[in-house]
Amino acid sequence: MNSRFVVSGLTLLALAACGGDSTGPKGTLTSDEKAELAMQLMSTVQAQAATSAGAQMSRHVDGLNLSAAPVSLNIDTTVPCPLGGQTHLTLSVTGSVDQQAQTATLDLTGTNAPADCGYLVKHVTVHVTGTPSLTQTAHVSVDHGQPVGAQTFTAGGGFSWNTDDGRSGSCTLEYSATANYTTNTVTVHGNVCGTTIDYSGPLAAPAA
Repeated sequence: MNSRFVVSGLTLLALAACGGDSTGPKGTLTSDEKAELAMQLMSTVQAQAATSAGAQMSRHVDGLNLSAAPVSLNIDTTVPCPLGGQTHLTLSVTGSVDQQAQTATLDLTGTNAPADCGYLVKHVTVHVTGTPSLTQTAHVSVDHGQPVGAQTFTAGGGFSWNTDDGRSGSCTLEYSATANYTTNTVTVHGNVCGTTIDYSGPLAAPAA
């Protein structure tokens, strides 16, 4: 399975959260930084789930190109972060995939436990450590390589953070998002590091 066509739809769920206040007091994350950091934490989980599901099917499913094949696997792995550190993922992925037609329906639940995990966020390096870990769920449907219907995502938990410009603190997050490719709309509701997100608006198409 090509993991990119799955992740491209899921990543849009957090993009609507980006925007708003681009400034903040010294020692805090700005609203833009909070939203982008939440998106990157989410993308780490999604990318690993999609990649592992594809690798599992390629190795073990006979006749994969003939019809939709069921997917049911547990992922327990530690992966490196983009700018140092690592994160420990425990994920359960279920659903079905037709690799030839590039259609899929996948659901995942699990945890993401970053340890000094580094991300580039609005031109600043932010290192994140889970306290103890983040919980995440997602649902994605894809038809001929394109997301269809409603894609959903939830995240919750807490983490500590520090930046390369001398800021540090701790955060909690609890939010849900839905991208509806039938109505071309996206909604995001919840809280990220003390900033309330309550957005509903048009959905941009994923990059090719």
